[in-house]
Amino acid sequence: MRYDLLDPGIREVVRWLRAAGFDTYDSGDGVSKTDWIARGTAMRVPHVFIRTTPAAMTTDARDLLWAVRATGVDVQSSLVARGSAVTVEAWYCTVTDTAWMCLVGFDDAALPSTPHPSKRATEIKS
Repeated sequence: MRYDLLDPGIREVVRWLRAAGFDTYDSGDGVSKTDWIARGTAMRVPHVFIRTTPAAMTTDARDLLWAVRATGVDVQSSLVARGSAVTVEAWYCTVTDTAWMCLVGFDDAALPSTPHPSKRATEIKS
């Protein structure tokens, strides 16, 4: 992966997620692509989209949640989050039988200097 091609404020988060085994495929730091943001074609918040499978979605989303919480960051429910809250979201499309997740509001500044590179909730909780 060419991390130098990613937005500068999200590169280390993507690197951290990939090291933890998450299959990232789209990201942005919410500030670098000002023209795209103005046109509405880029998100105004830091985000990383992650591929998963329908069968693994619940476990992967839980693992992502625990991985982010292990950094000390408070993760809120996307149903009630406001402003710059960090959220973990997961979706399933019945028509295409595909699943994906998104980490929102978490950028490179939120990562500790030595982030935990594991995605398994059982490893993080122990």
